[in-house]
Amino acid sequence: MHARVLPNVGDIPLTAVPKDASRSEGPWQLAGFAYLCVSLGLNIYYISFLASSVTNNYYWAGFNSTGTETFLGDLFNSKLPLTYAIPSPLGLNRSLATFKSYAGANTFIDGSPSAARAAMISIPLEQAVVALRKTSFDTNIALSPYCWVDLKRTFGLAISAARQHRCEQHDMDNAAVYFEIPVRNSDGLMLTASINATIFGPLESIPAGQQWVASIASLVGLSAQDEVQVWRHAGLARWTFQMHNAWQNGMKQTIQIVNALGLTYQVGIHTVPYIHQSYNSWTTVNAWIGLPNMLYTCAALGCSLVRGMPNSIDQMPFDWGSDIVTGPTSSPVATLVTQYVGPYGLLDIRFVAPPRQLLDVILVFQVQYLAALALDPSTQRVFVQGSEPAVDPIPPSWIGVEYYGGNPMCLYETPRPNIQPPFSFGDACSATVTHTVTLGRMSSLFAITSMDLTSTVMARSICSLCATTATQSKCQESLSVSMSIYQTLSTLDSLPSMSSALASQVSALNVTVIQFATTSNNATPILLVQQMIRPPEAWTFFGWITMYEWAVGRREVYTFQGDVGNVTTITPSQPFVEQPANPLELPQRACYYVLYIVFYTTFAFI
Repeated sequence: MHARVLPNVGDIPLTAVPKDASRSEGPWQLAGFAYLCVSLGLNIYYISFLASSVTNNYYWAGFNSTGTETFLGDLFNSKLPLTYAIPSPLGLNRSLATFKSYAGANTFIDGSPSAARAAMISIPLEQAVVALRKTSFDTNIALSPYCWVDLKRTFGLAISAARQHRCEQHDMDNAAVYFEIPVRNSDGLMLTASINATIFGPLESIPAGQQWVASIASLVGLSAQDEVQVWRHAGLARWTFQMHNAWQNGMKQTIQIVNALGLTYQVGIHTVPYIHQSYNSWTTVNAWIGLPNMLYTCAALGCSLVRGMPNSIDQMPFDWGSDIVTGPTSSPVATLVTQYVGPYGLLDIRFVAPPRQLLDVILVFQVQYLAALALDPSTQRVFVQGSEPAVDPIPPSWIGVEYYGGNPMCLYETPRPNIQPPFSFGDACSATVTHTVTLGRMSSLFAITSMDLTSTVMARSICSLCATTATQSKCQESLSVSMSIYQTLSTLDSLPSMSSALASQVSALNVTVIQFATTSNNATPILLVQQMIRPPEAWTFFGWITMYEWAVGRREVYTFQGDVGNVTTITPSQPFVEQPANPLELPQRACYYVLYIVFYTTFAFI
């Protein structure tokens, strides 16, 4: 057992206790209290600073659907058409500026009206296989103008020899024009009776056809990768649809946002819904009635869709265009289209993409002009406040005739009082609308820059093309403002020199606006054609405006090819498709967990 001695306070002398102990601890206590206050203040400041960044899972301060998300949608929608579908860096500079306000509660993303149709110009083969196998057979074959039955191109499907020749010129590498492909890759083969009567039956009457029909079974059920290899082995490199307006293709465009934690989120910037048009709105039926209609018609009339047969369509005692497709008509439009392009029912409508040089020049133009406007507030105010009138220019050679429209698909039989718009996706041939050109602020500056327009005489000549005194006055007022801005912002010295080469390239495409007409006594049909870019004509100013709108997705260019000739025409300007940003795409769950953890750790340590 160990003895323990308990200390007694009385044993400690008072002289051993420092008299100033309480005084020496005072400063330390004060310093500790100050540290606690400063620490608490800094933590509160940090939390308040952090709070703005953790209101969403992107950890992007101030990000909301009506502001930042809508701006990003507008930004990418405006730049994507100018990238030519290739990876391109997006520089952070003043060219990203926009004159649109995002401060309101109701803001909308401006989407390209032609984006879904532009996407059809070249679909990756891998995606095409997947889409085919998810779609019914009758939909797969509905509206692609087929050229061949088989991948070896032994059996043609074009109605005429001239169209078969066009197939060889333009579509040998296009997987969308081979009938064998949907036969092998679609579930539930439909229309079997009509197909047997018009395609399989005629093929089985010859040895080569019998071999092909027997070979189909061995290629059914391939994996998607193997299917693409079969296509490539046959020389197919793309999947391109021709234009039709039987339905509007659906599409959704998204961008990806990667947050500070490396997590990726998808954000929608443009959505185009699938819309099936009514029969009356399907005007391109006059160009191509669709394979199902051809199957039914030939099954009833006893003709073969396969070329080279005794009962092939071009061997039958009827005219496919006038007897089957359009029926009897006295329309000058039908007369002129048949005379200069070719018979109805055999027309190819091909989407024309803007040339790369045009896109590059417009991208440079936007960078330079927007940067210059940002540095000159007074000129910027003049620019923003400028008007954008719709004017009605008429080529000088088009005056004094009766107009029947500019759409080859609209078989008008009575004249219209004024020039009608050219072909477009949404033209149902039911309304009388005057063709106009909008003098947009940016498009007008681009046209002025491309022409190096400084002469007031030329400006008056341009506006004199407008049909009425009222639109001439609006044109002169708008053009005067745009010319003054051009002269003030003298930063684009390189662009006029670029435009001469660009004008040559665009002119070679022969993009035109057309009008079907008759002489004033309603006797002789006349096809009026005006090339959009023909320097130094005054009309070229309006041509450059349309080229700008084509590049940014507000207009489209199509070539109508027929057995006789072709015509390339530009569509009317279309407004941007407005749609609100989806607030449900703004994730806001994980960020609150982060905020709560910061709250807890902050006050726990304190």
